Amino acid sequence: MHLLGRDIAMSVKYPDGRSEDLVKINDWDFAWQNTYYFDQPLDLPKGSIVKVLAHYDNSENNSPQPQPPPQAREVGRGTTDEMCSGSSPSPRRVKT
Repeated sequence: MHLLGRDIAMSVKYPDGRSEDLVKINDWDFAWQNTYYFDQPLDLPKGSIVKVLAHYDNSENNSPQPQPPPQAREVGRGTTDEMCSGSSPSPRRVKT
């Protein structure tokens, strides 16, 4: 996410129905855009579903608003574009 990001969460739903929050940032800061790694690798069984949910604020009340008044944004890698990316590297082995 870039300047308009407000919050982001990543969770996993396991095949047995359990859910677990993996990442939850309630007040996004553009300076945090980086690659982060878990202390311990995730061991996701086959059939697990990883979800990413992000919200944006394209209002005048958003202080990092890059171009007031608010304008439509395009998907892209530029700072004044917007995007959302969440990934989890594949484990070395897959549990079956």
